[in-house]
Amino acid sequence: MSTTSAAARRGLRRTSFRIALLGALIAAPALVAIPASAQPGDGPITAHSAPVTDDYDSFGYDRNGYDREGYDRSGRDREGYDEDGYDFFGRDRDGYDEDGLDSFRRDRAGYDREGYDRWGYDRRGFDREGYTSLGCRIDGNDRESADRAVCDAWRARLATGSRPATGSAG
Repeated sequence: MSTTSAAARRGLRRTSFRIALLGALIAAPALVAIPASAQPGDGPITAHSAPVTDDYDSFGYDRNGYDREGYDRSGRDREGYDEDGYDFFGRDRDGYDEDGLDSFRRDRAGYDREGYDRWGYDRRGFDREGYTSLGCRIDGNDRESADRAVCDAWRARLATGSRPATGSAG
């Protein structure tokens, strides 16, 4: 027998002994709480100083730690939201904070504080420089890549008051 296998067996015996000892330590309180004269069906012995009614303790919490309204001691419900409807990170059930912004700092319509969507267009369909997604501009100073006929038709529709076809998310 090699020394490696002997050491491995010795380590396995020690590990098994430690696991058995840990199990005995975990089971010891349960064995101490049960008197020798206990009969089947007697139930566990409890050490409550106040009577428990309706499965709620004297502080008003059930065994899972929730009160009658469904909130735990920190004031959060079973899904993790407090009385105001915000979770641990300060977001409501839809993912918006108290200012009405999501984690990308956009409002419920998808616009940031400056009023631009994630593609960079505002509610009217203009980017930060005043161009549409087609490259048109109201003053006629269109981008070089823009189609002149399309931009002229867009400006004509804009002048008559119909909604411009910008292709933005707004």
